[in-house]
Amino acid sequence: MNDSFGDFFMEQLVKLNEKVKEVVDEEKEVEQFTVDSDQKAEWVIAKILEEKKESERIIGTSNGMINFYKDKIQKEEERLRYKLSFMEGKLRQYFEGVEKKQTKTQQSYRLPSGTLRLKYKSSITKDDIRLKEYLEKK
Repeated sequence: MNDSFGDFFMEQLVKLNEKVKEVVDEEKEVEQFTVDSDQKAEWVIAKILEEKKESERIIGTSNGMINFYKDKIQKEEERLRYKLSFMEGKLRQYFEGVEKKQTKTQQSYRLPSGTLRLKYKSSITKDDIRLKEYLEKK
């Protein structure tokens, strides 16, 4: 599988290199080209419209693919959140039923792969104004 990916990658590099050569060759032709008649001006206008149309097609297709993959990412993130929430809920249920080590700030239960912890919420609230007043009095 790794070799096929390497082959695919090399194939894409070769195609990209060919495309770059085509663009360079086109730019050389354009540099040598001069508009000196109505027919050539019409041809240039047609080419401009053709290039814009092709670019809009590529951009539209690319934006469609981007939106498709953004949607896939969002769905996968939602699936992961749901699964983790479910599993963490099961751990919480288990944690509630075992004898835990308790301290002033948390409860904990050790397992071979890690420690389950439930930290208590602090009853201390931050009040910068009162703290500033207190410090100014000192």
